[in-house]
Amino acid sequence: MTFAATDAPGALKNLPGAAVVVLAERRPSSRRRGSTMRTLGDLTERWVAGRVARREIVRQTAKGYRDALRHFCASVGQTVAVRSVSRQHVDAWMAETGSRVSLSTYRSHVTVVRLFFAWATEQGYVVHNPCLGVRLPRKPRSVPRGLPDELAARSLAAARDEREAVMISLMLREGLRAIEVSRLEMADVDRRCATMHLIGKGGHERIVPLTAQTAALIDAYVTIERGRGSGRLIQSRQRSPWNEDDGIKAITVVTQVGRAMKRAEVPESGHALRHSFAYAMLDAGADVRHVQEALGHASLTTTQVYLPKVRAEELRPFIGRKDYGLTA
Repeated sequence: MTFAATDAPGALKNLPGAAVVVLAERRPSSRRRGSTMRTLGDLTERWVAGRVARREIVRQTAKGYRDALRHFCASVGQTVAVRSVSRQHVDAWMAETGSRVSLSTYRSHVTVVRLFFAWATEQGYVVHNPCLGVRLPRKPRSVPRGLPDELAARSLAAARDEREAVMISLMLREGLRAIEVSRLEMADVDRRCATMHLIGKGGHERIVPLTAQTAALIDAYVTIERGRGSGRLIQSRQRSPWNEDDGIKAITVVTQVGRAMKRAEVPESGHALRHSFAYAMLDAGADVRHVQEALGHASLTTTQVYLPKVRAEELRPFIGRKDYGLTA
């Protein structure tokens, strides 16, 4: 027997006891989504897992998110109700974190916690956002260090085989990130147009030119070792049944390129190759907007760190040329 929503509550009196129990179980819970029963540890993991499932962040980013939130939960309490987290909790955690990690890590952790509580507030889990008004400390401007031409050439020459040579060349001549090298598919390389289709941070897509030098190295790698076909361009040498495309991870690129640079006695990481690419573009006369597009930066501010600081003497020819008729 079923009852419509308009049936009188008194009708339940005529039902058998078992039927009343069934109807009671089917009633929607009156507990709101923002209930204080939601614990901090449970909801932070739910947020990260949801973003991964929706492909808003990649696994490596999710790892950083979980690390930041794990430290926050350890400070405030895993089982603390989300709604009870206050600005005092956030301030105490920030003071503790700022004293034990680097500035960049501190800024990253605070950003993640702010993002989480902005979402929790929007979804109704939190009434008052405890991170409202929290500001990040200013990050001092640092100039990326590129490699002199001699060291860049030595890094490339230190590659032990065609596979390593392709990795290094993609970072040095095309400006790819390590994760972009690992994700590059055979289908992303358009030999006819001499271009590559890349998916960078945040899923942003871009098309960049493929240099003749890198194209030649790719041909050699495909011919000698990889073989033709689909899938990731850089293949793993340890094939496994659970690795569907037999590709490699970004950490493998970082490790392999780093070892090659160490053999070449270059005292920098592989990311310096990407910095060298940016400086080479500027030296060739490229506009900073072109460099931004080639590097896949979302903000022009990020790219501007490659620009040299302008000295006062360089400004002098452009200042004081207007005569307003007033003299000392």
